[in-house]
Amino acid sequence: MIQDLDAESFSPLIVTVALTGAVPTKERFKRLPVTPQEIAEDALACEEAGASIVHIHMRDQNGKPTQDRELFAKTIQLIRQSSPELIICATTTSRGSATVSDRLSALQLDPPDLPDLASLTLGSYNTPTGVNLNPPGEILEILDLMSAVGVLPEVEVFEIGMIDTLKRLQNQGLIPQKSPVNLFFGVEGALAANPQNFVNSVAALPDSTVWSGAGIGRYQKTANALAIAMGGGVRVGMEDDPRGAGDDWSNLDAVRRAINLAASLGRVVSTPSETRKMLGLGK
Repeated sequence: MIQDLDAESFSPLIVTVALTGAVPTKERFKRLPVTPQEIAEDALACEEAGASIVHIHMRDQNGKPTQDRELFAKTIQLIRQSSPELIICATTTSRGSATVSDRLSALQLDPPDLPDLASLTLGSYNTPTGVNLNPPGEILEILDLMSAVGVLPEVEVFEIGMIDTLKRLQNQGLIPQKSPVNLFFGVEGALAANPQNFVNSVAALPDSTVWSGAGIGRYQKTANALAIAMGGGVRVGMEDDPRGAGDDWSNLDAVRRAINLAASLGRVVSTPSETRKMLGLGK
């Protein structure tokens, strides 16, 4: 549901930062965090700048994507040692692994180390080099484990038809109404980053959805501006746009740019505690 463009009537702005992803490399982007220590340090710096959700991927000792449970656990522990309030979202992407068992790894940690959220894309879509594959059976299997361990789905939408899937799964009681939704624009092969697609996607969401806008590559700033103006949250970070404003770009730079843009448009930024209340999370 699209609200009137009145910043004073909007909920506080949720800033999510996607720190690493499965595609950017340390060799190409020197400030990309890849070790548990680097990811934790980046997460805490971004929280101090205004982020309330951090979205994490793991990399092995060679910098390659991995769903290693020990790395997830260590990274989450490092973040929570300094900031138990910061909301942690772990990936269940199919881009890091071809097997659903690997995709489930972050949901199989000891209870104290489980993430608050776990991402889940509600369908398959093309990328410039392949397919992000999310078969219906795997979606249901991942949702089943999320429910069993008490991790809230963070829904990822790359095509407007995925919103119909969201509504169907919510009606079946498989996705909680408070699950946040990230709308992605600018992937070559999926929704283009233009205002019409943005407005249509937001209008199609169920009422009261907590949503954020994300732009891939050079579209990150545009998507953030549209989301801030329309009352949504924003997703920023090097996973989606590792280049940013230059070779020295960082996750902290991306968060600060979004915060400054929000200030110019009169949006108040949500704290981790406020975001937890909006999503119905504990702590």
